Amino acid sequence: MDTRYTFTSTIKDYDNNKKQEILNVITPDGKTVETKKPYKSQFTVKTPKGPYESVTLTHNLLPSDSPSKKESSTLTVSTSHMTLLTLPCTSHHPIFSGRYGGITYDPSTNTIYYTGKSIDFDEIFEKSHFPTSSTPPTKSPKHQKYIVSNSGYGESDGEQMKSSNLSLQSLYSLSLETYEIEKMEGTESCFNPVYTEKHGLLSSKSLETSKKLGKVYCYNRPQSTVSHLNKPWNKIEYERTLINVAGSIVSFGGNLFKSHVGYVQVYIDGCPVSMEGVGGEICLVEDCVEGFNQKVEGEVVWVNCWVGMECKIVEIDVKKKKVAYVELTKVWERLGRKFDGCMVLRLEEDKAYLKVSEQTDPGGIVIVDRSVISGGGGEGEAKFISYRATQTSTNPVPLSTFSANFSVEQVNMNFSGTNPLPECSVYKPHNVENPKIILVPHGGPHSVSPLFFSPALAWLANLGYCVVTCNYRGSIGFGQDYVTLLPSNVGDYDVKDCMSILEHVKEKIYPNNEEVYICGGSHGGFLTAHLIGQYPDYFKKGALRNPVTNIASMVGVTDIPDWCVYEATGEYDFSSYEVPGPDVLKVMWDKSPMQYVEKVKAKVLLALGDVDLRVPVSQGLEYYYALKGKGKDVECMRFEEDCHPLAKPDTEFSQWLRIAELFGEE
Repeated sequence: MDTRYTFTSTIKDYDNNKKQEILNVITPDGKTVETKKPYKSQFTVKTPKGPYESVTLTHNLLPSDSPSKKESSTLTVSTSHMTLLTLPCTSHHPIFSGRYGGITYDPSTNTIYYTGKSIDFDEIFEKSHFPTSSTPPTKSPKHQKYIVSNSGYGESDGEQMKSSNLSLQSLYSLSLETYEIEKMEGTESCFNPVYTEKHGLLSSKSLETSKKLGKVYCYNRPQSTVSHLNKPWNKIEYERTLINVAGSIVSFGGNLFKSHVGYVQVYIDGCPVSMEGVGGEICLVEDCVEGFNQKVEGEVVWVNCWVGMECKIVEIDVKKKKVAYVELTKVWERLGRKFDGCMVLRLEEDKAYLKVSEQTDPGGIVIVDRSVISGGGGEGEAKFISYRATQTSTNPVPLSTFSANFSVEQVNMNFSGTNPLPECSVYKPHNVENPKIILVPHGGPHSVSPLFFSPALAWLANLGYCVVTCNYRGSIGFGQDYVTLLPSNVGDYDVKDCMSILEHVKEKIYPNNEEVYICGGSHGGFLTAHLIGQYPDYFKKGALRNPVTNIASMVGVTDIPDWCVYEATGEYDFSSYEVPGPDVLKVMWDKSPMQYVEKVKAKVLLALGDVDLRVPVSQGLEYYYALKGKGKDVECMRFEEDCHPLAKPDTEFSQWLRIAELFGEE
């Protein structure tokens, strides 16, 4: 049998200055990877009680050659052997996949339910009524698109989701008997439909709040309910809040864990469940944390979990309600090497797809038979597809020639006493006796500097710098207490932890070094501004990427004002939105690095994204002009079309090249 494995990856398209999703098809020999541009959205649902084993819904978006014409959009319904239906998407636009998508099958009616975008901006503009006029204004080609609602204004979902407003999406039903698609009225803002025999059709639904909060990167707040839907669809029998953590910030990525003790939401017979600790039982709860909403296929689901800087894979046995780490020792034995960084990409009935790397190696994809893992070394094989050996047949690209001219030393956590030492990585360049040191604190702040390959850090290390990361207090992977130490102590505990790590490196590894630089983005930029202000004689140069510089002025313009209030004060009331008063604003100012502008001696470089909604460009500009007004040595790079991660290919290339030039200047 000519078995081919597929997975979706992201590449940097320098021709179009954006990231592109690529469908990778791995041939049986495991040596070549064919790529082609994928469909806009594609997902498959098993239909074991219907006429087909499985059905795939594919939304194909074809770009138009003419700027005056819209892209054509088609929906294809197919099985592994035949196409059942192809039709233009006139009733709705993209099929949503990922976090706010979902698809499920109801065997009792032989119907597929899925999430789709019900209308686009142009249609809203043309069809909406305006309170001050009986007829909508004439649309001009130069008129900006915007969203209106009954109140005259509709909020977006924030950073990187401005064009994916969840209020514009609905659930759709596709009958496999008649092949008719029906929009389910009353299901606006619903996503992740799930059918269960016990409860029927369930769906998550976005909560209506007085102030919509940005969703990307933020999973630590009330965002949705789970609804039991019956015809008519706008009749909701019950709603259950999925999250009630009262300000607890323990999240990362697509799943929530509290390090060794964590939370993850799955569906067991339609009921949300919470994992209260690896190795323990899963308990049904009324209030639980919203995770990636993985639908259970069969009896187990795999999720990623941080333990320190290492990413472990956790297996949840749905039938037995047991949780345990996935043991990969036999996989490493089959491959003849071990990877420090490992995440599950996809889990099938007989195979697992793992993304692997090391801090010194870009790594690749591991495809392993489940029997090797679940059977403790049973029959089966494990294949490693290296990024270095990847070359497409349809669009050949040069092979990677990266070679690490550095080693990485881990500093284990010794968090006790008066001089706490957080866990960190020290990139030590080869053949450089006394390298200049660059501290790179991570953002978040509730994130982690992991044992994965980082192109930027590896590049700086290959240039001969000693690159130092720091998992300061507030980082995930070290227990809930470690996370919650930081709120109300930002600009203090995290700053002191960074200095503890630097002092350790200068004392134990490079004792003669006097040249120390720093580079950070978002909260890492916040720390960069704090450190060059609080320790002006210590740091010679600093690079700040979309930094938080004044929490008091950020709270009114960011898409996550709750972050500003909670990180500064340790408290936030999610039931209402109130403009901070003088007392709270003073606390925010006292936690901000803007107060240290006068003391800064380092040469400063700012890299800012003009369409950043998370840390608006005003934060960086405010800091830039404050430094400039004091006669400081400061330079600013602005990227007009980039947002918070500054991740467009041209942006990424330009900023890191300039950062390296800055640090290389005498």
